[in-house]
Amino acid sequence: MAYLLVEGYHYTRNVKKYALRLAVFWLVSIFPFYLMHNPSYAFSITDIPNNIFFTLLIGLIMLICYEKVKSPIGHFMLVILFTFLTILSDWNLLGIILIWAFYKFHTDKGIKVTMFSYFLIFEIISIVGIFTSANSAAYIVEIFSSFGFLAVGYLLLNYNGTRGYSPRWIKWGFYAFYPIHLILLESIKYLFF
Repeated sequence: MAYLLVEGYHYTRNVKKYALRLAVFWLVSIFPFYLMHNPSYAFSITDIPNNIFFTLLIGLIMLICYEKVKSPIGHFMLVILFTFLTILSDWNLLGIILIWAFYKFHTDKGIKVTMFSYFLIFEIISIVGIFTSANSAAYIVEIFSSFGFLAVGYLLLNYNGTRGYSPRWIKWGFYAFYPIHLILLESIKYLFF
């Protein structure tokens, strides 16, 4: 998703409409995401239900600002600022850094290095989590699920930069899939568990 955001940023005709789409689907997905991650359904002010669309929206805004700032120190400060804006979101600190890395190192070699680095960082965090958490089973699942990220690497490295079959229903289907699948999974959990 981070790579697709960067590709979308490079090729979109209207970055404001792109940001608006992300914002709308962030808002639509807040409640299903919150329910999915709070099984007790008890709301607390500390529960900030920022889903992946929030992280992608903040990443897009960072890319817009990044291109307007010319100094390397300014670039560094922007990445740090936007990273901390997503600390309580899906993908937390790593999402913005991954978006920035795909933007900054937008070559075949850069993609390989970015993906491998992210994979290693994620694995180290998960392994540390196993040894410091009472719920080590969740971290073990995360370790194995992160291997799916490497499978995506094959697709990215074979992407030739040209747009494939892409009617409007596919574009909107990808946006709608996220909130719809959260609602379906939560409904199944509510009905059967």
